[in-house]
Amino acid sequence: MVGPARRPSNAVGGRRTEVHTQWHTLGPNGHSWWLDSDTLWITDVAHRASTGNGVLLYGEPGAGQDEVARQVVQRLGASNGRLDLSCPPDAETSKQLERFVNEPPAPGLVLFISDLSTFDGPDVERVSRLVMRHGAVVVATSADPQGDPEAPLSRYLRLDRARVLDLSLVHATEYLQSGLGGPLSNPSTYAIWNSGAGNRSMMRMIAADWIEMGYLVQEEGIWVIRSTEFPAGPRLVRHWKQRLAAFNLEVRQVFELLALAHDLPLNVVLDLGGSAVDTVHELGYLNLSNSAGRDASLQGAVNSAAIANQVPPGRSRELLDRVTDYVDGQGIMRPVGLIPWRLRCGLPVHPARFVEGAEHRLHTFTPTQAFDLLKMSGPDEVSARAAGVRIGALLAAGYFIDSGSLAGLLGNGSSTGSQGDALRSISPETATAMQLIRATWDGDFRRLLDYDGQPNLPERVMWLWQQLTQEAQVITGHVADGLQAHRELLRLLEQTESTPFLVQRCRLALFDLELATGEWGRAIGTLARGRGSADAFAGQEGRGSLYTSIAEAMDGSFETCLEHLEREIPQLKALGRFDILPLAQSVRAFAYAKTGNRLEALTALAAIDQPPVESAGGLWRIRWTAGFFRAHAMALIGRVDEAVDCLMAFATKDRNLGNTTQELMSLSAALHWGHESALGLLEEAAARADGRFAEACTWTVRGLRTADPRELEYGALLLSSLGQYLFADFAQQELERLNGPVLKSDAAQPGAVRGDVQQQPVRDLADEAAWASLTPRQRAIVDYVLVDESNGEIARKLGLSVRTIESHLYQAYAKLNVSNRDELRGLFSDV
Repeated sequence: MVGPARRPSNAVGGRRTEVHTQWHTLGPNGHSWWLDSDTLWITDVAHRASTGNGVLLYGEPGAGQDEVARQVVQRLGASNGRLDLSCPPDAETSKQLERFVNEPPAPGLVLFISDLSTFDGPDVERVSRLVMRHGAVVVATSADPQGDPEAPLSRYLRLDRARVLDLSLVHATEYLQSGLGGPLSNPSTYAIWNSGAGNRSMMRMIAADWIEMGYLVQEEGIWVIRSTEFPAGPRLVRHWKQRLAAFNLEVRQVFELLALAHDLPLNVVLDLGGSAVDTVHELGYLNLSNSAGRDASLQGAVNSAAIANQVPPGRSRELLDRVTDYVDGQGIMRPVGLIPWRLRCGLPVHPARFVEGAEHRLHTFTPTQAFDLLKMSGPDEVSARAAGVRIGALLAAGYFIDSGSLAGLLGNGSSTGSQGDALRSISPETATAMQLIRATWDGDFRRLLDYDGQPNLPERVMWLWQQLTQEAQVITGHVADGLQAHRELLRLLEQTESTPFLVQRCRLALFDLELATGEWGRAIGTLARGRGSADAFAGQEGRGSLYTSIAEAMDGSFETCLEHLEREIPQLKALGRFDILPLAQSVRAFAYAKTGNRLEALTALAAIDQPPVESAGGLWRIRWTAGFFRAHAMALIGRVDEAVDCLMAFATKDRNLGNTTQELMSLSAALHWGHESALGLLEEAAARADGRFAEACTWTVRGLRTADPRELEYGALLLSSLGQYLFADFAQQELERLNGPVLKSDAAQPGAVRGDVQQQPVRDLADEAAWASLTPRQRAIVDYVLVDESNGEIARKLGLSVRTIESHLYQAYAKLNVSNRDELRGLFSDV
């Protein structure tokens, strides 16, 4: 563990040596780098300063204390006057302070000290006299994360202390939009925030660098990044050159070690860096929070590149030898970061080390980094262990990289090159597993379910194969068991120390399945519970931000959905994510159509080059989701025939693939838009699937066939409880067509019963809660009981056995806390 905070080893003459890198405070078009939320805080700080001796604004270098201090000084000094003191004090500052001591000013004079640590000498006593005797107020800043407790002025005056923190991702979004004068995509915001570790000054430098380099550009009025590889620009390089020159050798060495190795076990850094590690930690540049196994790395994604490029080759080799000798002497595994470091120094790397490194990268970072290490080994050096890592990386990569890259990873992208040769040299068992993965990308899950074997995966990612099998179960119609197992897996990963990337990958997969099975309310909740993780990896992949927009469309929040898509679609274009761009455009068209904006919906539809069912490449379920929303958008703007043709084409393909769940959803949408022949197909598909959506479809189809309003109402009720409002609205409209307009049923209220007998309300709130706990089938049976139907009659009408009716009825008795039919009827009053 990092030891307690203490005076850093680079202190010189009782003062900390700091380097302040200033950059203009206005954006390229005169926009102000400012947060509206800072205003209230500045008001509070100014009040605290005026009622005491003054205030010290401190934090990590560049956190924004200088900006905040200027605002506080401006507020206080507007009426009482101000005096800016040089740091360290020069002759002019001494002369002015001496004059004020001899000729006291009116109370309230503001004395601004821009760097408390360097303000020293006789002027410290003069400032103290002006404050204590004549009511002056000090506003000081410090780049010491501890607040410079040993500063000379701190011995004389007690200043109120206010720490300026680095920005969270949410506040960084507002800050960047204000400074750049326009909205940013989520990935570009994340890239700047993560690269600058939330530090205001560094984020400004990085933004300016990237704009000049053409990496951060405006597309369709949105600031987007050109790739997910974050470069280090000239301002950041100069910043680190100045900062490193100000540190002593020991502190500089810690920065260089972490920059060259990217991450090192914390105990290695502590043993090699000594007390200098505490200094790096105090400065806020030691990142420990998101590491696995307590690895240590530098805050900010591009800090490593900016620092490593300044390390001379000889010194790089010297540091490498020190780390290697230490870990070998301790008998611990060499850190993964030493692999590229050795290659940088022209040293050989044993093939087994690439595999070990790939395993580590797969578990702690992203699958593409695991592939990068595997590609460094020769075609004849692909062991069974390496093949297992490759399979695990493929399972994870399907959710995070484009389809073209996926094809290349499978050896289908090119017939030449060591990567393709390596893939062709794998064992038959591994080749089979990889073919099964590829088949699921194409929508064929039956081959996976028929496969009895299991690939030799690293233990820590074995669950990826389990998750894929659960996914296959759900898609092929075994919904209840598959979803339950997937949810338990996600809870297990959340409760363990699994890497956020892998947890997020599992969460997105569950969201996909709940969308396809009609459990939209659950899907929205699943994504919302991982919102922090989605933000944390918004810059690493192209789907987290898009899925937020999909969830908003599923929730009916169309305006918010469109706002997000306006930012994300230009980013997807800039990143070349043409595999998921049709999905984004389809959801956009759907949201515009639902809000009545036909022209914009047509424009969004026109942007889809090829109908998803006909396009090649990409994950089939992503294409299916795009087609589902695209069809609804077309129908909403009047192109019903095209919409139905699209939906039936998807249903036919999924029926041929055995994907009953997606077939069911497509057929329900086709029926929704008037395709009557889909009724029989929907009934047949619902019989092949389990799950709540299949049950809702069965109730709805029965109600439509028999013109039974109660069965139709229960179908609508169940659909509403699932959150699938599209088919629920259709069922409700059909119910109103049969009965005339009626109030929509609430999930907590019993439905209407056959004939002119009206269902009575439950007596009290406790009984209402018990009623809400019943399943739709239990409610239907209770309704029949309340109109004196026998168990046999109920069984005949619902197409169930008497034993099944009795079982459901006894379960309903237990939930409602009654023992028989008479007590059940007693729950309802004659209101």
